[in-house]
Amino acid sequence: MDDNKKFIPCIYLLNGKAVAGFKDSTIISHNPAGLARFFGENNADELIVFDLSADDASHEAALDGLKNICREAQIPVIGAGNVKRMEDIKKLLYAGCAKAALNYSKKENIKITEEVSLKFGKEKLIACVEDVSEMEENEDLLLQYVHQVLLIGERSIKRAIEIAKLPVIVTLPEASLDNFYPVKILRGSPGQQSMPTPRSWWILRTYVPPEGSRYRPMNLPLNGKN
Repeated sequence: MDDNKKFIPCIYLLNGKAVAGFKDSTIISHNPAGLARFFGENNADELIVFDLSADDASHEAALDGLKNICREAQIPVIGAGNVKRMEDIKKLLYAGCAKAALNYSKKENIKITEEVSLKFGKEKLIACVEDVSEMEENEDLLLQYVHQVLLIGERSIKRAIEIAKLPVIVTLPEASLDNFYPVKILRGSPGQQSMPTPRSWWILRTYVPPEGSRYRPMNLPLNGKN
């Protein structure tokens, strides 16, 4: 697999359970920490956890679950969701996350970028954007204070890779070889014109393993392992 690609699955955490997505509360696992361990044992490079809690009390409970996830995963965990102030970034990092994400659809998150970066270090900070326009509008701020960009919107992938000056995590809805094809085109498949890309970029895929499965995601060599 290309060194500039990483397998980064995602857990959407809601009420102590892993659900299917931002707008889909279908439960896919009652044991998020066990799911994180599965990913870590099956060649995932990193793991993103979105806390979907709706209030401070639920957020505090989610942080306890996040601690277990970080402990079980044995791979770097990126914490995201429900960030309103610098203290929330601190809690994510103290829970064991290697990095934490600011939501750039919220103006207050944009405003605290410099403060958070100077406090915890640029390498600890990711900007989560829904549209490539948020990257363009905040380019100088991102370059100076953020380590990576996480692009949630799937329709902006091509444009994001064209303009990106930072590593970009792009999101795809499912982990499958079929979904891997369009990303190859973006990189330049045989007969296709390659596009300029940042120094490195990653793929975020959601993957729901069969119950009790030991299957390695995508059955592809990751991290140089066969």
